[in-house]
Amino acid sequence: MADDTNSGSGDPTRVSVRLQDDLHWDATDPRHPVVIHDGQPVASFECLLPDERRVATRLEFLGGRRSVEVGVQPDTIVHLLRRLAMSRNNNVDAWQRALRRQLLLTSTEWGITTAIEPHDTLAEVIAVLGYPLVGLARSRGVRPPPFIPRWAEPVLVAAEPRAAARAVFGQRASRRVARALATSLVSHEAQGMVLIPLAFAIALPPAASSDVIANVLEGATAPHAPQHWPSVDQLHVIRRGFGLIGADASARLALETMQILDGPHTLAALMVHLPRLLASYNRSCPRRLQQLQGAVAEFVNEPVEMARRAANPQPRPALAAVPAPPVAPAPVAADAARQAGGRVAAHNHGGGIDLPVEPLYAPGPPREVPPGQEFLYRESVMRLHGARSGEHSLWLPRSRNELRAWGRELANCMPDYCTAVAAHDSIVLGLRRRDKLVAGIELTPDLRRVRQFVRDNNQRPWRAERDALRDMLGRLGVGGG
Repeated sequence: MADDTNSGSGDPTRVSVRLQDDLHWDATDPRHPVVIHDGQPVASFECLLPDERRVATRLEFLGGRRSVEVGVQPDTIVHLLRRLAMSRNNNVDAWQRALRRQLLLTSTEWGITTAIEPHDTLAEVIAVLGYPLVGLARSRGVRPPPFIPRWAEPVLVAAEPRAAARAVFGQRASRRVARALATSLVSHEAQGMVLIPLAFAIALPPAASSDVIANVLEGATAPHAPQHWPSVDQLHVIRRGFGLIGADASARLALETMQILDGPHTLAALMVHLPRLLASYNRSCPRRLQQLQGAVAEFVNEPVEMARRAANPQPRPALAAVPAPPVAPAPVAADAARQAGGRVAAHNHGGGIDLPVEPLYAPGPPREVPPGQEFLYRESVMRLHGARSGEHSLWLPRSRNELRAWGRELANCMPDYCTAVAAHDSIVLGLRRRDKLVAGIELTPDLRRVRQFVRDNNQRPWRAERDALRDMLGRLGVGGG
């Protein structure tokens, strides 16, 4: 029985429903309908009742002989529909609306009802249907997360908070822990789900009591964006470190770290050194984050300094300062670069994001940078750290030495901006593709304009890099006013 109407709102019990153009909903298996495009399966949705009260979302390959569950990345289906609709030169939004409508009709037929708002996107609907605790948070006005961290998946797939607590804490899942877990997912001021307390509670050592777990789940937390969530590897490193320092010290360190925007990544970086630090540390392990940072810095840097002294037992004479060449005023330098064939970087047609190649001002002559001087950033600037778009991500330099290293890696004048960054007169970021630094960006202090955006040797960024930067700045509300 086929329905060739173009509504996508027909009876969900029909075997086949036409959604848009060559996009069909095939419900031959009523518990596992398949989205068909041009005669080929491209996606499917499976009702997991009665074992699990949720819907599994999958991508279909090889004519339906292979599939991959993509519920942890609900945007995958959105990107798939966008590509299919654009290949037909059709309205992408209409395709998404049709599939969203049919998915909600079918899930209601299955008996899986959720608190969906009319403005919720297809990706948010998939997240709510796939993870019951995400649906619970949505019923309290909290938006679903853009992705589901793998370490949070066993919790969010549970049907209710008590089952979720038992899944990760076992016999320590008291009633207080279950209540604290449900409350921790919904911050009183958050726009999206709060997962940092859950991450730190999962990382606590097995010796931590139920009250210690509940205290961490109930602890105050900064408004962490998804890019601040720890990865699976980072959480493993933190869990290993917590196992070394004990339950009470771990809880104290977790409660402090949760209140810092970049705390999870900072703690994970410190915990990497903890086993070796404790093996050679003749004092008790620090219980405050700042003290731990100092101990790790002393432990990591001391062997380097000793090796340098051993390699250079006699003090070397100081090098004479090399005078910097005179720097032309910014407009003159820019005009000269253009006349010499300087390339113009990406620009947003009709938009306000300005991405010039040549500096609009001269930072001054390079000056000697003392080692170990950390940069301090406002919280509005720290929001940018770790933002991602596909394989690209934005990173702030932690210190003058790191900014100098970036300048060497990209063969440009980044080190000249150390003083400006330290004085908050300039904001410099590194653009990474996967783990490789590929470009540098300079923003104005008010975060309303991009001064510079260049690759190595001040070359024009590739289109993928320009698109990634524009996407991240647009989502963060930065650049172009």
